[in-house]
Amino acid sequence: MNNPTLEAIESLEEQNKKLLKIQHALEKKVSQLKDFAGIITHDVRGPAHNISKMLDMYESTNDPELKKASSNVGSTKFTAIFQAAYSSLRPSETAF
Repeated sequence: MNNPTLEAIESLEEQNKKLLKIQHALEKKVSQLKDFAGIITHDVRGPAHNISKMLDMYESTNDPELKKASSNVGSTKFTAIFQAAYSSLRPSETAF
């Protein structure tokens, strides 16, 4: 005669093993996604910083040639949008 309590315990242990495997796989995926996000953020942040600094330089110069180049780069609205996007690339203290 089979013991229903023993069968229930064995079933729960088997489910627990499956859940632990799934948990491990999910933890590995989260780690991979964090690494990927870090790489992407790093790769985008550098060029974005350079463009931001160039736009700042164009806006603050008295050189007529740079002012002319600045008007070709885009409007002040574009600069504001770009700088807002750049600032959002900074690592947050609440990230993962």
